[in-house]
Amino acid sequence: MNKITVEIVDDNEINVAMLRNIVSAEEEFEVVGTAYDGETAIADILEKEPDVVLLDIIMPGIDGIAVLERIRASEELARQPKILMVTAIGRDDITFEAFQKGADYYIMKPFIAAELIKNIRTVCAAGHGVGENGAVQQKKKEDLEQEESSLQIVLESDIMKIFSRLGISSIAGGYPYLKEAVMLAVNEPRVLNRVTKGLYPLIAEKFGATKDNVERQIRRAIEIGWGRADLNAINEYFGYTVDGRKGKPTNSEFIAQIADYIRLDYMKQGRKLGK
Repeated sequence: MNKITVEIVDDNEINVAMLRNIVSAEEEFEVVGTAYDGETAIADILEKEPDVVLLDIIMPGIDGIAVLERIRASEELARQPKILMVTAIGRDDITFEAFQKGADYYIMKPFIAAELIKNIRTVCAAGHGVGENGAVQQKKKEDLEQEESSLQIVLESDIMKIFSRLGISSIAGGYPYLKEAVMLAVNEPRVLNRVTKGLYPLIAEKFGATKDNVERQIRRAIEIGWGRADLNAINEYFGYTVDGRKGKPTNSEFIAQIADYIRLDYMKQGRKLGK
């Protein structure tokens, strides 16, 4: 069975060594190249055509965003790799720019090794970038769980892109709660019938918080983000249900509207929902 080939790009030698060890420890992956700067990374990716690129953002010379842009614009590649941004930068404008220019996922440092591997596997299994020579071709019974997980990774990525446009900060305390709420609402709309007594307790249990804190933090994330949101994005996602210049949606309205938008968008595209 062919392996999933991986290129690691980071200007820190320790980080490169750590990522190489994590990735190489998994039988289905093969690290085919490493680079410590943008120019070398571009040349390496064009030459080796890896299935996956783990790409840092802050590097000397050409940074990760510029590398991403050059690779996505390249006509030399027979197929585009999956590109996962692996960075300690939590700025919303950079997150939005990365997704806008073609990043498949955005992983914040520090991370858990098992989560990194899971994200690589599921992003690949989503089928956007791995070609005929990739390892993600088998449809064995264990791949059914992998496919389900990959759908959730794609959904999570789409939610992150929407939040970025709506000014919802990835470093806000309520960010993970709000993201989880939307994911649950997309997968199981009935949770919106019992937000206070059903949805919040589910999220609180997962994150080891209280339901009251979940509600407060989600409210704060929405309120802060709303004042920074792009009005065009507000109109796109909320239409005439909310006046973007005046009123802010309630927690329930925000979660329901974004979940409905995603479900409708997926149906229009013929994309499968996770559940």
